[in-house]
Formats: sequence, structure tokens, C-alpha cells
Amino acid sequence: MSVVPQLTFPCRLPPDPRGFPHGKDYPRVLRATYDNNKGTGWNIPSLKTGRTLDAMSTIERHLFVRSQVDPLVLDSRDQYPMHSLAKLAPYLKDPTRRIPRSLVPTLDMVLTIQDAGSRDGYRFEAVSVKPYSELGDRDVQSRMAREQEFCDSLDWRWTLFTERETDPARYKSGHLLCCMAAHSDLDSLRGVAEANANYVADRSNDKPLRQVKRALAKRLNTDTARASEIIAAMALFGFVKLDFDAELSDGDPLCLLKP
Repeated sequence: MSVVPQLTFPCRLPPDPRGFPHGKDYPRVLRATYDNNKGTGWNIPSLKTGRTLDAMSTIERHLFVRSQVDPLVLDSRDQYPMHSLAKLAPYLKDPTRRIPRSLVPTLDMVLTIQDAGSRDGYRFEAVSVKPYSELGDRDVQSRMAREQEFCDSLDWRWTLFTERETDPARYKSGHLLCCMAAHSDLDSLRGVAEANANYVADRSNDKPLRQVKRALAKRLNTDTARASEIIAAMALFGFVKLDFDAELSDGDPLCLLKP
């Protein structure tokens, strides 16, 4: 059994076997709105990656937020190229150059996930994001088959994510959690978050989040803004497990799942 790498913000793992970096050094291969012929897209700042994620669709946006709040996910890399880094290098060095579409068949997202059974303590999982209505299209099926063959050659898992896997309530709660931590140095909060996780868990599920923040702020002799960041750190590191099916807001109970 391998030693599982510790979750850090941002991710500091070495490059993957194909040479593509993790964390903040991973390049922006396709840019939302600029490289999307449908004209849709969102730029999502990410504490986990230390950079901006490019979501090309609403479905991708749901997936991205979900990956950011999952403590088992060490890193998430969007629009991951299936061509070699060497072929793309001249374009990645000059962000003013648009990469030819022939060079950018991509996997919508590659997740790096903690896995004690893997050699390095983590594994790779590619996620293909598609509207459910397009799954019967032959061209889409051919693209998915090529993606699966590519992943099989690397011994990576391949999964499918459609709008049927999205949940507006989970997205809203996940987005709010990320906002609570948006200006934090999460790694510096790890110790205090772990030390006070049981205290917060004992006061959750029947008390509004606002009240839990005040109680934690008083305990730590700090303000509620700092307490909010610490509670977010608890959830993002996995010291407490949020029930994302319940609404996360200051006026509602902080709902936690039992360990």
C-alpha cells in the first residue's frame, strides 16, 4: 500500500507520466469564450489548482465546482491534451497564438485522485462532459471511443458526466464553500481546522451556520470572517463532511454527514 500524498492548496505534485504539470504550472490549453465556438464559457478561480479553470459549458462548470470541494481530488486539469506536450509547446509559450484545432483533441477534465492502492498514492481519472441528448450521435460516440482507447493505453479510468449528474443545490452549496475560502491561505489553516473540527461537528446540524461561526470565533478569539474561512478549510480538507444535498447558507443549519 502506497503513502497517499497530502492534499495541498494549490496542488504541488510532480508532472504526470506524460510530462504535463500539476497545479499552477498546468497550461491553459483552451480558453473559455475565446476558444469555444459556441460562445459560452466561464473562468473559475481555483484554490486547489492555483490557477483559473476554463469551463466550456454549464455542465463543465458543475463538474469543476464538484471537483474543487471533493477532498479526495488532489488536482483537476481542464481541457487536457491528448497530443504530446512537445507538439503543443510552441503555442503554449506564446498565449497570443491560437492552437490549431487539429492539435487539441482534449479530455474535458483529468482528475488526480488519492488512491492508497496505486503506486504513487494517487490515480488519474478522465471525465468526458457531454449533453445527454448528444450521446446517440455517431461523431460523439467516435470521439468518446478514442478517449477511452487513449485512457486505456495509460491505465487511466474514463467516466462520463452529463447534465443528469448535475444538481443545482449541490452546485450552489459547493460554490458558496469555495467563496468562503476564496481569499484564504488554506494550507496555513490546516492545523487549526483539524484541531477544531470536532468542536464544529458537535455544534452543527441543529444550529444555523451563522451561530456556529460566532461560537468558533469566540473560542479562537478571532472574527467571524476568519471563522468562516476555518470552517471552509475543515470541509475542503475533509476534516468534516458536508451534506451538499442540504442548502449551505448563514441562516440554515450546517448539515454534516456522520464519519
